[in-house]
Amino acid sequence: MRLAFMGSDDFAIPSLKTLADEHELLAVVTQPDRPRGRGLKPKPTPVKSAAEEMGIKVLEPENPNDRGFLETIRGIDPELIVVVSYGHILKADLLNLPPMGCVNLHPSLLPKYRGAAPIERAIMDGEEETGVTTFFMDEGMDTGDIILQERVRIHEDDDAASLKRRLAELGSGVLSRTLRLIEEGRAPRIPQDHMMATYAPKIRKEEGDLDWSLPAKRISNMVRALGDWPGVRTWIDGVEMKLLKVEPVECEGWEGLVPGTILERRKDGWVVATGCGCILVKEVHPSGKRRMTADEYARGHNILPGMRFERR
Repeated sequence: MRLAFMGSDDFAIPSLKTLADEHELLAVVTQPDRPRGRGLKPKPTPVKSAAEEMGIKVLEPENPNDRGFLETIRGIDPELIVVVSYGHILKADLLNLPPMGCVNLHPSLLPKYRGAAPIERAIMDGEEETGVTTFFMDEGMDTGDIILQERVRIHEDDDAASLKRRLAELGSGVLSRTLRLIEEGRAPRIPQDHMMATYAPKIRKEEGDLDWSLPAKRISNMVRALGDWPGVRTWIDGVEMKLLKVEPVECEGWEGLVPGTILERRKDGWVVATGCGCILVKEVHPSGKRRMTADEYARGHNILPGMRFERR
């Protein structure tokens, strides 16, 4: 089929490569270069970089719904538009332009976790499984009729980055099968049960400010989900640090302690009381320094049992 592909995040790259092998990619649509990194220099999206390496035409509209861009897509004349982690809400004029419609790949088992951060939210909520869904797009947010779904387990050691990689590879295969069904005229259209919908809004920076009164398991899930960005932040002895690796551990004596109190300093980390149970803090990133093990940091600072982590 003749396709236009819309994507920005690196989650979309396995799908882009798979579809380029199997179909005619007329153009890749992505977000414009934005200031990124410490120097805030304009940088391309991961999808733009991948598409240029593959020799595919790249379009970068500020607004994919404006009339000028609609005319550009009409001139390209795709049979189908495929959307994977693009970052814009598409309106009816664009959705109705290709004769075979617009298809989206979403990293959750819709109608659960509609929205911008389904991978992070699933980990934060302690879900044991997730998956990917392909669906025909409508004007709602991830509300269209489902075509295919595939489930995966969320492993105990999964963080947002590792789960994202697995779902991206899984999704590329599901998307390939989806397009084959559409091409053959056999794609199902399964309406979503909107009463079962849950939502995964964009992660806000302040969500990384750690509340030590939460249960140990919830704190562990937060670190797994938010480790890349914004990071889970806490303060000890006036120093801000991000927690990079933690795990719930069995312990005694946490009841009655102020959450955030260090019970024990060990070679493999610090045992810290929470609102329910204890966690072992194994790796940290102090502000202005490199990431390091908790033991490395403690050897250079006077970290002792009885000291307490705090919120800002």
